[in-house]
Amino acid sequence: LGSNNILGLSLDENGRIFAATPAGLAASYDNGVTFLSYTTSNSTQIKSSNITNVFTNSNWILVGTDNGLSYNNNTATNLEWQSTSESNSIITTVSSINDNSYIGDYGNGLTINSGNISKTIAYTGSNNGLYDDYITAEFINNNIYVGSLGGLSISHDGGNSWVYKSNSDGFPDYVTALAATGNDIYVGTYGDHLLISHDDGNSWKTVELSSTEGIILSVAVNSSNVYAGTYNGGISISSDSG
Repeated sequence: LGSNNILGLSLDENGRIFAATPAGLAASYDNGVTFLSYTTSNSTQIKSSNITNVFTNSNWILVGTDNGLSYNNNTATNLEWQSTSESNSIITTVSSINDNSYIGDYGNGLTINSGNISKTIAYTGSNNGLYDDYITAEFINNNIYVGSLGGLSISHDGGNSWVYKSNSDGFPDYVTALAATGNDIYVGTYGDHLLISHDDGNSWKTVELSSTEGIILSVAVNSSNVYAGTYNGGISISSDSG
């Protein structure tokens, strides 16, 4: 590993491990025994060695940096990186489902790439899309959930229309993490609490996490538990949907 600060992790069905670090993208092809490092010094299409996030599936390896997006179509044995033309973009979130990839930018909104990484539709606060342009978290299933400095934006139709949850709905100014399953939505915040909706965002309750020191960095949910990863406070686990 180039750094012990891990900003993002992603595993693929081939057993590869990808870790986003401030000193490059770390990749393991032997179940974590050894790691290779991809940086600007050995991979010309890696936009920056400061990797902010990484996502992989059978179609793509998406690598967010503080200078734009790098990607690979996940078919080559030796990873040959490509990059988008945009620079000076801080890519905060990356994910993909089916043939679409979703790229969050801190200042330029959300981009959805449909089938082809270069075929893009951008959603921002100025084009009747997102609540604002400063994307801080995203979660994609049948719906699109986008967290930002101003709150939460939700689309139930692939981005054609959006609903917003903000201060007037009890939201803080900074969404840090998102997860959803069925009608349940879990929102991590910069404050010391987790916001939970069990009716697809129509109503919300606040859960205090006493173990936190101010920031919930990640949220995950499965059929049994809800997990909230915190800054310097470990993991809080709920077995009753929060």
